[in-house]
Amino acid sequence: MRTKGALLLAGLSLALGCSSAAPAEDELWVTVGHGQAEYAPLSDGDAVELVYGPQGGWHLNLGARVGGIGADSVILTYRIWDVARTHQVGYPIKMVPTLSPSPHDDSFEQCGIGVVLAIGDPEDVVQSELLVETELIDGPLVVRDARSVLIVDREP
Repeated sequence: MRTKGALLLAGLSLALGCSSAAPAEDELWVTVGHGQAEYAPLSDGDAVELVYGPQGGWHLNLGARVGGIGADSVILTYRIWDVARTHQVGYPIKMVPTLSPSPHDDSFEQCGIGVVLAIGDPEDVVQSELLVETELIDGPLVVRDARSVLIVDREP
C-alpha cells in the first residue's frame, strides 16, 4: 500500500509540475545568484543592488552555481529581462566561465559578473522588479534558471 501511495504522490507531483527532489548527481543544472566576491543564491523577491561601474554604466553583479557538468568547457549566458519577458533590460553576457569549486557541495560557482543595464538613469529601474536569468550549455544540453528580483540602490 505504501508503494502505491508513493507512486500516486510522485505521479501527481510530475503532473502538477512540482518536484522537491534535488537534481540527480549527473544531471545538468544551474542556479542564478548574485554577489561581487562570493556567490549567493537568489530567491524570487530578493533585493539586488544596482552598481555604478567604473566606466560610468549601471550593472548588477550576477553569478551562478552549476552541477552535473562535463569535463570540457561549458557556456554560461546571463540575461536581464522585464518581468513580462517581452524585452531585455540588460546587455546579455555569453562566456566560457571560470568556475570555482563550491564550499557547500561538489558543484561549481561563479560570481562578480557585471551585467550592464541598458538604462540612462538609475531611477529607470530602482524599486522595479526585473527577471535575472542564467543559461548553461554543456554540449547538446541546455538548462536555465530565472528569478524575479527587486532592484535597489542602497550603497552610495
